[in-house]
Amino acid sequence: MKVVKLIPRHLFSELKVQFRMDKRIRKLKTWDQFLLHLYSALTNKSSIRLLLDSFNHMRNQFYHLNLISPISRSTFSDANQHRDSLFFRELFSQIYQLYRPQLNSKIKGKIDKQINLIDSTLFPVSEKRSAWAFLNRKGNNRYHQGFRVHCVFDANRSTPRDVIIDRGNINDIRIARRLTYSANEYYVGDRAYFCFKWFNQVQKSDAFFVTRKKAFQYEVVSQLNTDDPNIVSDQIVKPIGNKSKAHFDGLLRLVTYYDKKRKKELTFISNILEESASFICVLYKTRWDIEIFFREMKHYMKLRTFMGTSKNAIAIQLYSYAIAYILLRVFWTVNSIEISWYRFLEVLKTFANSPFEFTERGLRGGVLKCNKNQLQIGFKT
Repeated sequence: MKVVKLIPRHLFSELKVQFRMDKRIRKLKTWDQFLLHLYSALTNKSSIRLLLDSFNHMRNQFYHLNLISPISRSTFSDANQHRDSLFFRELFSQIYQLYRPQLNSKIKGKIDKQINLIDSTLFPVSEKRSAWAFLNRKGNNRYHQGFRVHCVFDANRSTPRDVIIDRGNINDIRIARRLTYSANEYYVGDRAYFCFKWFNQVQKSDAFFVTRKKAFQYEVVSQLNTDDPNIVSDQIVKPIGNKSKAHFDGLLRLVTYYDKKRKKELTFISNILEESASFICVLYKTRWDIEIFFREMKHYMKLRTFMGTSKNAIAIQLYSYAIAYILLRVFWTVNSIEISWYRFLEVLKTFANSPFEFTERGLRGGVLKCNKNQLQIGFKT
């Protein structure tokens, strides 16, 4: 469990005292609960029964983690139900800030500034068991059949930097308007983030945005030239519609790009006026990284079923998995592991409980290697 050593225990203890997490708690401490979720993320346990059976069986190997007595299902479920999830969110934020300097700081060596990707993904849940996710829902829209996880993804370091959980019928732009934006940073989203109020919010923060264009009335201020043959047009425009002009009084950039593979034109809207049109296209192309992150969480880390039905229990598990993702990124980067990131996630669940060399040589010599005596089983009658 070398990944556990990356957790700053002093920071964990300070936050635990700040949030008064273990006051009048006798059985399951916050540290034990967090280790259970971390163990689940690393080994892909999909249910409480499987998780506790495996964790309690390996308890003797975790003696250095101060785990003494076995953990019961009811105790673990009660802790997820009642223990404050804000502690885990703050722990996730602090760990991200702590390890941020140790991860990569450029996008393929091209862009030095901070790039933040914004998007959400839907997790279907039962309306009977998780009624909070269906509150004020109208109709039977399939995109509202559960809750949404809204994420701000650090594209420079390939890690999440903020995670928000809310009902499935809450629009992405409503969550985006709750966020705080930093100056001189880029924020990239899909068409769901086309909103002039949001444009104005980012603009006033001295930040930059890139998203897909929807229909609106505008006046072309200037037509820019470009050497990129895939750029159809590059314009600086000014909104003239009543609503758009009332919410955003400034200049915008419209860049139309022709995608040869899809044989389709894509029009991007941004407040970046100085950079080239190709630069804006490259920025939007990085948005795919957050889709890959959602796939990694659901496919490689098996975050598809939850060990609780309340919003608090689901939030604790999500923040714990996000922390596990950051720690794995740090472990993979700092140790200069030879195998690819995806291969690393694949073999991790098999060797999470044992010492293993994450190299191609270790994979060839350790994965399928077994003791010959194990094949010679004799039965006495």
